[in-house]
Amino acid sequence: MPSWKVAPAGSRRQAVRRRLDSISSRLLHRTILDFRLRLVLLAALTLPFILLGGLVHALASGNPWSTSAYLVYGLLFRVPSLGAVRLDEPAASALVLNAVFLFGTFGFAILLGLIGEEVKGTVKALRADATAVALLRQVAEDVSKPGSPLYGRPIVVLASRPPLAGPPLAAGGSGMPGAIGSGGDIEGPMKRVVADALQ
Repeated sequence: MPSWKVAPAGSRRQAVRRRLDSISSRLLHRTILDFRLRLVLLAALTLPFILLGGLVHALASGNPWSTSAYLVYGLLFRVPSLGAVRLDEPAASALVLNAVFLFGTFGFAILLGLIGEEVKGTVKALRADATAVALLRQVAEDVSKPGSPLYGRPIVVLASRPPLAGPPLAAGGSGMPGAIGSGGDIEGPMKRVVADALQ
């Protein structure tokens, strides 16, 4: 006869918590990589609220469900010139519409979070110092390595003239373009690394 062990409640909670963390991290990773999945996720978050908000508003105001759902949609996505909340709006109906408006703010924050995660994974700040070449090489390797979050994604490199450290001769520069203290654009090995990364 097999003996069944009953796990303590704390370990079950921890297992559920780990499972939810794993699912959320995988979902977050996939939404960073796939824009279509982000759109589906946004629709999955907002469509039920439009349907439920429309139903509750229809019950509170006595309007047809289609009209109420349109009002909820207009508030949620800031449809211009909709004028959803009127002066003659019943109190319960106005309360529902205000709740929808507040949820729209949270929906916008969720959307910003999804976009922010993508930007955080692709934007690198470079300074014109000794680490710039190594960092550009690392980004170029990540773009060409399957399995990397940057694999196959476009790279944009923005460069400006490095700040002057003093007079060109005092900084060891010769006054020629590209010299360290001359304020020239990125030259030599950095241009080659950028060209390799963008190919």
